[in-house]
Amino acid sequence: MKLLAPTFFARQKNLLEVADGGRVLVDVGAGAGENCRLLSKRFQRVVGIDYNRWELGVYADSPANVLLVNGDASRLPVADKAADWVTCLEVLEHLPDDEAAVREIARITKAGGFAVVSVPDARYPLLFDPINWFLERLFARHVGIGIWGFGHVRLYRAEELQALLERHGFRVRETRHLTHWLAGGIEGYWSTLLQRFVKVDAKNLGRKGKRIKPLNAPKPLLALTAFVCWLDDLLFRGSKTSIGLMVLAEKVQR
Repeated sequence: MKLLAPTFFARQKNLLEVADGGRVLVDVGAGAGENCRLLSKRFQRVVGIDYNRWELGVYADSPANVLLVNGDASRLPVADKAADWVTCLEVLEHLPDDEAAVREIARITKAGGFAVVSVPDARYPLLFDPINWFLERLFARHVGIGIWGFGHVRLYRAEELQALLERHGFRVRETRHLTHWLAGGIEGYWSTLLQRFVKVDAKNLGRKGKRIKPLNAPKPLLALTAFVCWLDDLLFRGSKTSIGLMVLAEKVQR
């Protein structure tokens, strides 16, 4: 059901485009394991790590080559240079110490390997979150809804995310701006509301829940979301104003 939100749909679509496959993938901040399931056919082994151990176990079934592990992003339970690919999607903005997390991602990524990182864009469109857009510009303040919802402690500009990765031995190969004015205007605060129905714990605090099977979105609604994302990308291709950023970075030899 999360795929009905244009921001989530676009993120999954772009992840499939940039993560072409390999031997070992580690997903940092795996949540319920959606990215692990999505990429499981492209990698020999997929390890998903999340601090919320109850959300890791929410789905009743998982592909045989996927292992979900409880762990801390600042102390990943993975050996040095063990991963060909590391994904970290919509995680860094929640962490008190994003430097520690990126340092760990660099530690477990082998030279020549890749990291895919996505974060909310500080240059988000007015229509996505007009309340915070005006508060930030008029009073340098924000409230915990919209793009600042669900425990976000920071947003990122593209150059800030690039500098963060480069400080820890990555070279940014590509930066993608995901979803713009059209998707923002349609989704608005929808994603905040939707998460309360599709997440085990919308506050990311963790609680014991029942194991369930993934609930698939109705195909007509999913097709409508796909069309919105396609049209949004067509109309605003090249725009630096976006709801999300996705970066593909290569680990360089040190």
